[in-house]
Amino acid sequence: MKLPVHNLEGEEIERVELEDRTFPVEFSQVLVHQTAVALKNNRRVPTAHTKTRGEVRGGGKKPWRQKGTGRARAGSIRSPLWRGGGITFGPRNSRNYKSKINKRTGKLALAMAIKSKVEDKELKVVENLNIDKPKTKELVKILANFGFTYKPVLLVTAKKNEGLNRASRNLPKVKVKLASGINMLDFLTHKFVLAEKEAIKIIEDRLMKHDEK
Repeated sequence: MKLPVHNLEGEEIERVELEDRTFPVEFSQVLVHQTAVALKNNRRVPTAHTKTRGEVRGGGKKPWRQKGTGRARAGSIRSPLWRGGGITFGPRNSRNYKSKINKRTGKLALAMAIKSKVEDKELKVVENLNIDKPKTKELVKILANFGFTYKPVLLVTAKKNEGLNRASRNLPKVKVKLASGINMLDFLTHKFVLAEKEAIKIIEDRLMKHDEK
């Protein structure tokens, strides 16, 4: 694949060629869906927590004698059948939601996501994202040059860019991510992608390592 490289004004200045064997021929919706679910599970932090009958305070004394009262037998006022009692099969914060993703599967899904963005013309490559002033209005001008104003955009950089991070801080739909730590879910959760030329090469090298194995 050949991708045009632009400057920050949106003008094409050159073209970068990517290895065809790095990107799959067909898009597998099943594989991408499975990978997306696994990535979301790995980000999930269990916070909901209910107490069992053994953890609820009180209930040490038998509320009434076993026989002769005409009422159903009861051993504790903290039974799950009672109001204020323990919860049966409730959510616990010790639950593990982690899902295993094979490296080969994860990289293949990433390659599919990138190719899909290229085919839909939702990925633009720039020479670099080094802005003169770390101000939000400067970044808004750059995004406007590519038609990305007020749209969810993922900015992919080759290395840390503090100026870009500061400029994007007040734009809720814009996210900055390093190419070395990017995954398929980052591409799926943003409609458009603006990536540095060097960042694309870093991602391609990651996919090439998978291809060699």
